[in-house]
Amino acid sequence: VNGLIDKNIFYIDKKIIEKVFLENPILKSLEVKKIYPNTLKINLIKSKPIAKLAANNDNIYFGDNGRIFSSDETYESIPNIVGEINLEIIKKTINIINNSSIEISDIQTIKIYASKRFDFIFKNNKIIKFPLDIDEDVMINAFRFYKNKDIKKNLIDLRLKNKIIISNG
Repeated sequence: VNGLIDKNIFYIDKKIIEKVFLENPILKSLEVKKIYPNTLKINLIKSKPIAKLAANNDNIYFGDNGRIFSSDETYESIPNIVGEINLEIIKKTINIINNSSIEISDIQTIKIYASKRFDFIFKNNKIIKFPLDIDEDVMINAFRFYKNKDIKKNLIDLRLKNKIIISNG
């Protein structure tokens, strides 16, 4: 972007600016405005971290832009993702959370397995073990049992088809 200083705004190619955006995974969006006669206003929106990836104690995050980025900042109130770091599964998992009645801030850890199955470990020590194939019914049952205050067990296991196992883990 420094190469744009002292350039005529009529000749500035927006593709150069877009390239900077695409190369920087921490950016969620950008807006470019030409203010005539000689000003170019670039508004950058930084991605917010949704989850921290467990990667050698580095601050590596999955952002609300669907991309992975590193940051010098530390975010404590977001879940950790451990296990098989697979962007496709991470996106699927975050989408499931966003379309549910569960708050992502209630989740301490998302554990992803090599089989592409995952578990949610909540801050209240409850665990939901999800099956490989997830449909809307599985999600409804999982979160219904999770939110049921009468159930004093801490493990909800949905891995077996048409069965829900509730235990103390």
